[in-house]
Amino acid sequence: ATTTTTTASKSATKHAASSSSAATSHQHNLAPRRTSMWDAQPRTSDAEEYMMDKRRGRRNGGASNPIAACFGAIGTICLAVFHTIVGACAILLELVAGCLASCNPRLILFFCGGIFGLGLFLFSIVAIVHRASNSTAPHRAPTISDNSNNDNNSNNNNLPSSMGDTTIQDTVRFNALRTTILDSRFTSKGHLDTHGTAQNHALRWLTDVDPAKLELDDDSLLERYALAVFFFSTYLTTSSSSGGAAAAALSSSSLNTASDLLTGNNNIRGSNNAQQQQQQRQWHYTDYWMSEKGICVWYGVSCPQHLHEGVEETHYNQNANVLKLNLTRNNVHGTIPSELVALENLQTLDLGNNKLQGTIPPRIGTKLKDLKELYLEENELEGTIPTELGKLIKMRDMFLGTNKLEGTIPVELGSLTELRALGLDENFLTGSLPSTLWNLRHLLILYLDSNELTGSIPRQVKNLREIMDFRLRKNRLNGTIPETIHDMSHLELFYVDDNQLSGTIPETWDLMTRVQEIQIYKNNLEGPLPDSIHELKGLRVLYADNNRLDGTIPSSYGSLQEMHTLYLFNNRLHGSIPTSFGKLLSLRDWQAYNNQLSGSLPSEMGKCRNLEKLELHSNALVGQVPTELGKLEKLEMLKLYRNQFTGTIPQQVCAAKTTYSLGFLATDCNTDMGGTIECPCCNACYP
Repeated sequence: ATTTTTTASKSATKHAASSSSAATSHQHNLAPRRTSMWDAQPRTSDAEEYMMDKRRGRRNGGASNPIAACFGAIGTICLAVFHTIVGACAILLELVAGCLASCNPRLILFFCGGIFGLGLFLFSIVAIVHRASNSTAPHRAPTISDNSNNDNNSNNNNLPSSMGDTTIQDTVRFNALRTTILDSRFTSKGHLDTHGTAQNHALRWLTDVDPAKLELDDDSLLERYALAVFFFSTYLTTSSSSGGAAAAALSSSSLNTASDLLTGNNNIRGSNNAQQQQQQRQWHYTDYWMSEKGICVWYGVSCPQHLHEGVEETHYNQNANVLKLNLTRNNVHGTIPSELVALENLQTLDLGNNKLQGTIPPRIGTKLKDLKELYLEENELEGTIPTELGKLIKMRDMFLGTNKLEGTIPVELGSLTELRALGLDENFLTGSLPSTLWNLRHLLILYLDSNELTGSIPRQVKNLREIMDFRLRKNRLNGTIPETIHDMSHLELFYVDDNQLSGTIPETWDLMTRVQEIQIYKNNLEGPLPDSIHELKGLRVLYADNNRLDGTIPSSYGSLQEMHTLYLFNNRLHGSIPTSFGKLLSLRDWQAYNNQLSGSLPSEMGKCRNLEKLELHSNALVGQVPTELGKLEKLEMLKLYRNQFTGTIPQQVCAAKTTYSLGFLATDCNTDMGGTIECPCCNACYP
């Protein structure tokens, strides 16, 4: 047995050297971020809803227009009658020509004139009916012509000089639309008149292509224009650095039709890279966008509730005030145009989880007075956070995380007294925490983690009495954890890890009975573990590793029945392991290695039936390894090396490698190099 152990231990030692990083790995898990405080279900795109409604037949755009159908039928009948009369007239003229000698010439002329007049009358009716049917019935969107070599520009004298190379079919409507848009001040003249911009494409689309042909006084005209600008802007780029020749081709006049963009047709002139980039920019869902349908049925657009067959709907085939634009997770590229402020009644703007670039338009904060929810997280937005966002006094949710935003947190955000959730995480924000943030007394969620924030956490943090999810992790914060946190009585998640915090851990946890997770690891915290933590009966996770904590492990922690993860490693803790830990029936992962723990390993640990990882290596534990550990059916990793255990690993523990889940076992079993324990089944042996 000794020989086998020695041979096995040598090979195991090599294995341990090559796999030590994997064997000693640990992961600090985070609770999922809340993405909305107001939906019963997690915030997602409208894709599933649309597909379900399509299967139910609810999103067919509504019934066909009966007036258009009637006009079309009348037009067809009149056209047939007209052709019949013309044919009859031709025959009569032949007869008249043969009878000129025997008939009264005046009578013949009178008869022919009557026939010709009747034909003209019917032809006029056909023309009028045909025009009326075309103005109401849907039709395929024609091409937006970009042919600069077209010589038919005699009617374009009123066009801006920058658009002289563009064919406009209806110059009267074009000029009227242009005036209306400029009067609204949503778009600058430079953007509107510059060929190839999203604004210019939208104007030309409304002029000649849009099948709806809204009247100039229609209340929804500007909202339809704003959505068209947004659509085209998602296929344009503002920097040649993000696509090179492909980007240049996309931003030129080579966008032929809205339908090409919607269907992915390769009608972009230019290199194959440009065509490929166009295909990569295709939205996942584009239902009814840029069609004759009302904007309220366009994918992701919601309007005021509308009663249809006794059912209230927010998606229906009409043009009305847009209340919500939700295109999350829809592969939307490009930039956010300021024209979206034309959606004056907008309450929710959700463009999160896309690939948007550029900056956040400041005018969102000055024009969208009813905005309550702003989701722009997980994009590639740059620049600073506009101070104007502090004017959105109705704002409840604001998520701008996981972008490339820089600068400081605007103090103006402290004016958003209705705010319930603020997410600015995973950016490049600098500076200290604005004192105005602590005015947000109704705040439930605060995500400022993974930035470059400095300064300390002030005592005024106690003003956030309703806060539930508090995350300042991964910054450069210093100072202490203020004792005033005990006033945050609704707190559930407390993440301040990976900073430069110092001092002791507050002893005021007894009033925070809702806390479920405490993550304070990777700081410079000192002193003992607070005994008051045992009052947190719902505590599931405690990450206090990688600090300078000393003292003993409180035996009162054995009452934390919900605790499933406890990380205390890389500290200066001493004393024995409490036998009360045998009551932690929910415990799955306990890591307390690299401390100064002494005494024996309690046999009561064998009662922790859900334990999967037990890492107590690099301490001063003595005695024998308890046989009871072999009863832990879910135990996968047991690391006891660099202690002072003696004797032989119990056979029951070795049997767990074949009977149960134990996959990695490491002890001081390299007796050739001073190991103190024998282990015929260890994966790695240490001296």
